[in-house]
Amino acid sequence: MVKGKPVFLRGVNLSGADVTGASFRGADLRGAIFDGAQIDGTDFGLSRLEGTTFVRAAGNYANFAGAVVKNANFNEAKMRNSNFAFAKLDSVLIRGATIPGAIFENAEIDRVSFTRSYCHDCNFTKAKLVGVSFRSTNLDVANFSGATLNAIETDLNTEADTAFYWVGAFPDQTYNTSTLLPVPRRLDEKDAEYFIDRIIRTTPPIP
Repeated sequence: MVKGKPVFLRGVNLSGADVTGASFRGADLRGAIFDGAQIDGTDFGLSRLEGTTFVRAAGNYANFAGAVVKNANFNEAKMRNSNFAFAKLDSVLIRGATIPGAIFENAEIDRVSFTRSYCHDCNFTKAKLVGVSFRSTNLDVANFSGATLNAIETDLNTEADTAFYWVGAFPDQTYNTSTLLPVPRRLDEKDAEYFIDRIIRTTPPIP
């Protein structure tokens, strides 16, 4: 912030830069490039990250809380304990990323791909997930308590396995007979534990 006004850094190229501890809080970073950047403790809270790329960016405790993240790319990023609480993620790629301990509490996660990512101990408490892919994703010890799931894609999404999986996890649920996906509802603690257990037992570990 400069004199109470947001900073406009649209399209800025910070590839490979070391922005450790820097604050971009509330900044307009649409189209900005942080590929390969060092983002330890960097604050992107409440910022606009539309079309922004963080491919192979690295850093611990980066803050994206409350940010608007749309059509962004975090592929192969290494961001332990990053914070996306209350953020809005739409059409975001987080493939092959290493994000253990990441916080997505109360986040809105729409059409996001976590394919092949390492999400050990990630927190999705009370998050709303729609059209999210967890294929070949390590979700060991992840927390989905109170989350709302709709059209989630996992390695169980063959017709037979999906039917068994969803019916077993949500026996009181109603289903769309063509997709075998349940009507979205909030998970209680028991549901969340079953959800994680089934994925862990059918997903190969991330090296």
